[in-house]
Amino acid sequence: CAIVCGAPEADIARTVANQISDVEWLIGINDATGSGIENYESLIAAAPESEPTHERPFTFDEPALLLYTSGTTGFPKGAVYTHGSLLLGMYVHAYAIGSHRTHRVMLPSPLYSAAGIAGIYCAVIAGSQLALINFDAQLALATLARERITFTNFVPTTIQMLLARDDFDSYDLTALEVLLYGGSPIPEPVLRDAMKRLPNCGFRQTFAATETGCSGTVLEPSEHRAALDDPSLRHRLLSCGRPQIAVEVDIFNNDGSALPPDEIGEIGVRTEANMQGYWNNAEATAKAIRNGWVFTGDMARKDEDGYIYLVDRKNDLIVSGALNVYPSEVERVLQQHPAVYECAVIGVPSEQWGEAVKAIVAGREGMSVTESELIAFCEGKIAGFKKPKSVDFVDKLPRNLTGKVLRRELRERYWQEQERKI
Repeated sequence: CAIVCGAPEADIARTVANQISDVEWLIGINDATGSGIENYESLIAAAPESEPTHERPFTFDEPALLLYTSGTTGFPKGAVYTHGSLLLGMYVHAYAIGSHRTHRVMLPSPLYSAAGIAGIYCAVIAGSQLALINFDAQLALATLARERITFTNFVPTTIQMLLARDDFDSYDLTALEVLLYGGSPIPEPVLRDAMKRLPNCGFRQTFAATETGCSGTVLEPSEHRAALDDPSLRHRLLSCGRPQIAVEVDIFNNDGSALPPDEIGEIGVRTEANMQGYWNNAEATAKAIRNGWVFTGDMARKDEDGYIYLVDRKNDLIVSGALNVYPSEVERVLQQHPAVYECAVIGVPSEQWGEAVKAIVAGREGMSVTESELIAFCEGKIAGFKKPKSVDFVDKLPRNLTGKVLRRELRERYWQEQERKI
């Protein structure tokens, strides 16, 4: 067992290594030095050119990777992948996203995330050139232009950050052929703006979960273009696509029965690429995996043509006066207001309704809007009971390192004195 660390993490890595008896190597990169740390480049230079020998071959059903969930709604759980599920999942994903050896790929995703792992594997499988960066809007744009990047992936938040830069149009991004996005629903105005400002780039959306080996659905560039060109297909821009090859995706009720089209339920994914289970957590495993399906905790519906439309996370559902309110539906309306840069909708305690709808809004620089104006803006766009009862304004929303909003942090300040949390 080895721990690989950079200079900023060297002290922490050394402490962890001293606490875990199985750690045999502490390997330093990017000038990480010190007691007990072996230099990565020196180890590579001294290694024999022949392949290492193994006492026995690996088997498909042996654990190969422990990948932790993002923890946006609770404590992160470790998803266990076998050699077989990992290998199949990466081939399925590489096919679904169109990986090719001629691509010059920029990967801004953290390497401990599902998107980061998938990005590495797909580039290796296809033989693509790969540039790794820690996301920063200016650095990302400069790298895209300088390296003539043809393929990259972002989450909706980072796309919005790029588009918000005053110098966005000064960068030559004409080499970019494919922009892969996912991780959370994208506001339609943001997607339209991105497609308008990158007219030669194909947009491809994927939906997957940490637990499904990056296997799930895909909305192809051709489907994006068709939705823009044909008003009767415009609604598909809100879809995350249809199942990838070798993947089954369906919508289920609480009893585990498949639902007919246009009914909202929980997404289930069945594929050989799914995780084996959660590490040392049999209870959570039994809840997530039933009859070969991984239940992702995402609420959605599918239409008659098999397109999946995300509604929200199951745990984010607001129950106000016995009526269900999905935060993303309210957020989509609020994000249409020109003064709203980003927002999140949560349920807060209400003696009258049990939960009341509250919007947390970060305003766009140089523009202003009031609570009453935003509530009035929702009039006629969503049902009255779904409109925010109140609006709080913040400088920015709390997010994890993969760009997802930490709703549990937003909720805590309002629920900390309450006995129940829903």
